[in-house]
Amino acid sequence: MVSSAGIKVTVKGDVKKLTRHLTKVQRKIIPAVTTQSVNEVTRVGRMEAIKDTARQMKLPTKFIRKQFYKQGNTTTDRIIYKRMTRGRKTALLRVWHSGVPVYAIAGAQTKKGVKAKGGRLFKGAFKQHGLVHRRTSDKRYPIEITHVPIQRRLNREVAKRVSGNAGHVRFRAVFVKRLKARLARAQA
Repeated sequence: MVSSAGIKVTVKGDVKKLTRHLTKVQRKIIPAVTTQSVNEVTRVGRMEAIKDTARQMKLPTKFIRKQFYKQGNTTTDRIIYKRMTRGRKTALLRVWHSGVPVYAIAGAQTKKGVKAKGGRLFKGAFKQHGLVHRRTSDKRYPIEITHVPIQRRLNREVAKRVSGNAGHVRFRAVFVKRLKARLARAQA
């Protein structure tokens, strides 16, 4: 105990309180803020990647967004987004989708094929029962549903926005902002 001009300060009590506060920050606040920051950077990066991919491919954003949230049966037809939690220490964002189906953006059937948005012409394609098909051989069957490929471009955009330099810069800014807010709330 230190006494100076009538003011009593208990050093031992203050050290215990400070130690408890720092332990709380280390064990609870930092992991929670890290999780929130990673999830925000992933969410914002995903939205920006969808917008930029749509702009580059001259497609409406809603078609790529629909494909982004679609969950398919196989690994070739799935887009995965998993948030970071206390148990799962990483966020997962991966595109394994074959693309936007042409019937979603199809225009007119012509002699050469099917015209679609973005100035595309799918030669040899035809409309049937609301879908756009293309033969894979000279024979009558097999036929496939035609897609506009988005996988590579969307993966590249997501990687650039989330795990690239822009993602690291955004993470640092979000982390510092959220940590300051959480510490101010903890002290109040």
